[in-house]
Amino acid sequence: MILFYTSVPRSFRTTLIGHLYELASQYPVVLLSEKLDQFTEEIVKNKKLFPGLEKIIPVHQHTEEKASLLRRNRELSRLAKEVIHRYKPKAIIVANDLYLFEMYLFREAKKVGAVNIAIQAALSAFPGQSAKWITLGEAHLRLPRFLPLPLRLNLIKTRRLIGHFFYYWLLPLANFQGPFFGKSSHILLKGESGMRDASYQTVFNKREWDIYSKNGVPEKKLIILPHPLLTSKKFFDNFLSSPLQTLPREKQKVALVLLPGDIEAGFRRNLFFISNERRLNSWRALLQLAQSVLPDWKIIISTHPATKNYEFLKQELESISPKVKIMELNGPTETYLNVADVIIGLPPSLSTLLFAASLQYPKKPILSLDPNRELMGDYYKDFPGIDYVTSKITLEEKLKLIRSGKYKKQMPKLTQEGFKNTIELIQYALKEKTK
Repeated sequence: MILFYTSVPRSFRTTLIGHLYELASQYPVVLLSEKLDQFTEEIVKNKKLFPGLEKIIPVHQHTEEKASLLRRNRELSRLAKEVIHRYKPKAIIVANDLYLFEMYLFREAKKVGAVNIAIQAALSAFPGQSAKWITLGEAHLRLPRFLPLPLRLNLIKTRRLIGHFFYYWLLPLANFQGPFFGKSSHILLKGESGMRDASYQTVFNKREWDIYSKNGVPEKKLIILPHPLLTSKKFFDNFLSSPLQTLPREKQKVALVLLPGDIEAGFRRNLFFISNERRLNSWRALLQLAQSVLPDWKIIISTHPATKNYEFLKQELESISPKVKIMELNGPTETYLNVADVIIGLPPSLSTLLFAASLQYPKKPILSLDPNRELMGDYYKDFPGIDYVTSKITLEEKLKLIRSGKYKKQMPKLTQEGFKNTIELIQYALKEKTK
């Protein structure tokens, strides 16, 4: 028996569902599931696709915002104990070992001798850059500007230390359990998944292996397991093809534009502050440029699920042109990857969907924009299959080539590293445990 946790619904839909598909073809699996969108939920319940899936148990770590943290803490601890001791699984699979439910699961799993596996669901941040970016943003937006910046940074760090102590110490103590010791912390923005109770931590490729190792994950825990878009591409092609029937058929060509998450502030690499107003003006200018170069194309904008100012963005960006449309929040972005003729990541271009698109549609033009030289904006620089663009002039040139059909893409080498699939990983992990 294997216990599998969906984690954040978007991560499950874009990545982890592929691992579940592979495992459920050969093993009995109990799925611990956050609230999924209706389409994904129906797919998971399809016994032909997931013959080994025996039961789906609801979890509300990320999808029950109304419940207090203390209440969720109690429920997650209780549920972890219940499922581990009822099913006595041989392996537990989650997306990380940093959050409450995963830590409670792994702690209980040790008591029944299960193997704890954390599977990478999204690209990791470069060591130090993400923490600097988030900390600077909080210092600029959460504290009075008349305070010296060094003081504001120290206040942010102090608040984080208090939050870390509350989350990793006081919450488990409230359930009459010991603290969660460990060198990683999603509150302190320190370390990576795999530094706590995970027996193994998978990564997509050697590039991610190096980042995780540099961030502090023991190399003996690291295993390369390619994205399931490489190991189970046929499933993802079929998984995404069904909702295409419900999409309006586009007569003109389509440019799919990906907005980053709910980012309140940004910084250039020289740490110059980029306000929301300045960022929105930058997005508008880039979209206007795209519309002028591709006048007969439809531009479809996809927002991140964390976007809080959706209605405002919809009004502002759709006013650029009747051909610019922003899809509904939590809309079928993965589906539009299929019909798009070009995929563009607006700055700061950090979306994991660009990475997924480069695997599933290696021949399509994929552009990552960084005209303002932003901190973290060069995430996709030198990334196989993704064209990193640093100026409006270069963007205009590339869009003209795409429009004329003369764009030449440097094809990525999709050589598979590490294990062949998730089944091979499980077989290895269980064999190693018996030694």
